Amino acid sequence: MKAPHVLRHPIPKLESLAQSLLRERWPALTIPVDIDFLTEQEPGVVLDTERGLRDRYGVPGATIYHPKEDRFTVLIDDAVADGNPGFYRFTVAEELGHVRLHRAVLRGLRTVGDAVALQASEDYQYMDRNAKWFASALLMPREPLVRDVRQLYASLVKQFGFGQPELFMQSFVIRLSQRYVVNVPPMRYRLERWPVEMLRVIQRALQEEVPSLPE
Repeated sequence: MKAPHVLRHPIPKLESLAQSLLRERWPALTIPVDIDFLTEQEPGVVLDTERGLRDRYGVPGATIYHPKEDRFTVLIDDAVADGNPGFYRFTVAEELGHVRLHRAVLRGLRTVGDAVALQASEDYQYMDRNAKWFASALLMPREPLVRDVRQLYASLVKQFGFGQPELFMQSFVIRLSQRYVVNVPPMRYRLERWPVEMLRVIQRALQEEVPSLPE
């Protein structure tokens, strides 16, 4: 299945779209972001679970369209929903990203089989990349994340000092992951890349034995 008219959103646009959604539906911007709430508040979208989705189709989540009701259903494997919270939340956020970014394409998906065929298509890599970045920006918004990075750095310096940089960095990423209820790899990726770009700042501050990060 070839995805028609797949838009390739630049990263700044994805960041802007995620920020706009948060301002509209999560204005207090408390952490962790309630991704179930955001998805359920999306017009014409229902969030649901399905038993055996991963076993039968090899995917943790999928979105299908019901033309008679003009409605999308975001389906998450029930074992994923009951398992790792970070993986579940990112899966939901990614499917919401597809709905927000690729609604026209998703209107052609009437079954989970259609969704799986799309995921195997030539154009899906662009959709997948965009949806993942949107999900990261939604679950780990820049402003509160940078603020938490500064606060956590100062706190961990008091706990670890500067003599154990590897242990410091490991604990740092794990604690932020726990606060935002995401897994460690996406948190580390978010901290490394624009627009956050804080990992190198932290490593330099540790080398220079600076007790707090610059504003």
